Amino acid sequence: MQAPRSGRDNAREADVRKGRGGDSGEATTAAADPSAPGDPAPIYTTLSPALAAIFSVFPGAGQVYCGRTRRGILFLVGTLVGTLLLLLPGVIVWLWGIVDASRIACMVNSGDAEPRELKRANIAIYLLALVVIGTVLMFVLVMYLLLIIGLSTAW
Repeated sequence: MQAPRSGRDNAREADVRKGRGGDSGEATTAAADPSAPGDPAPIYTTLSPALAAIFSVFPGAGQVYCGRTRRGILFLVGTLVGTLLLLLPGVIVWLWGIVDASRIACMVNSGDAEPRELKRANIAIYLLALVVIGTVLMFVLVMYLLLIIGLSTAW
């Protein structure tokens, strides 16, 4: 039969389970080891604002680099739709995306924004969206050009 535990013993055990160590204040090796089984992959909190801006040459890729896949796809769609409607709105959204990606990287580095894990699945989703939206855009442009050529030869 075990003796009843005091509140201090329970708190010490909870600290050890959370990786804060016991009375010594040291972290346990299982919690400090990032390769311990069952732990999630490490999240890199240092992002390059310049690299995010360079990636944004492809609309939305800088946001994906910063771990914001949905936001990146929205910038991709916004840039392509804006370009399709008129050239200027697409260019404005594209330039805004470059500034936004750099700003997100700076905010993550300063601790003002939560770092998010860059997953291969998110990159694949972005690339798939890029291919699908690019294909649709090319189809629409070809149809538009054929319509213009057809109308100009009919006169």
